[in-house]
Amino acid sequence: MKNTLINKSLKIVATVCMLTALLSSCKKNNAEADDPNIVYTSFDKTIIIVPEKTKIDSVDLNLDTNPDFWLNVVENSPGDTISSYIIGYNAGIYIDSTKKIGAFYELKSLDLNQTADKYISGVRKWLSTGYLTKKRGTELHGLAGAGDKYYPTIMINQATLKYHYGWIRINISSDFQTYKIIDGAYNLIDDTPIKMGAK
Repeated sequence: MKNTLINKSLKIVATVCMLTALLSSCKKNNAEADDPNIVYTSFDKTIIIVPEKTKIDSVDLNLDTNPDFWLNVVENSPGDTISSYIIGYNAGIYIDSTKKIGAFYELKSLDLNQTADKYISGVRKWLSTGYLTKKRGTELHGLAGAGDKYYPTIMINQATLKYHYGWIRINISSDFQTYKIIDGAYNLIDDTPIKMGAK
């Protein structure tokens, strides 16, 4: 009788363990079931300001070994005037057309799972260059100190002349001294915007 109870208990424990393992592997597989049409890349790049120098780093979002975007950071006078902007090559970045700073517009970030508007010719929402941050004395622009932010992107496929949407995640320190290009992704399906953070 005792052995029968032990055997039943062991069978119940084994069954629970198997079900738990099966459920956790299902959850893992579902979580890892990334969209096959989205190409995701972890960049893990850091730019640290050097006084009176221009620091530049590139982002190859579509992984063709050619940079799609450049992040430029310039500190003109130590701690006083710092500008950072993104330049796209056959690519564009989402802008806020209500926030013009000098010759450029400020970039517009979106929250996780938000989707950018589609590109429409003549509508000023996408440009090849835009300010990420600008600091001049007490005048501050951009999202320094706001944590990880998603910036929508668009790239032109030179073979098809179709647009491919994506995103880049960037974190800027509150003192404007450190810029981190964390990761990014783009959609293999043309003319189809994707959600921020989609992988």
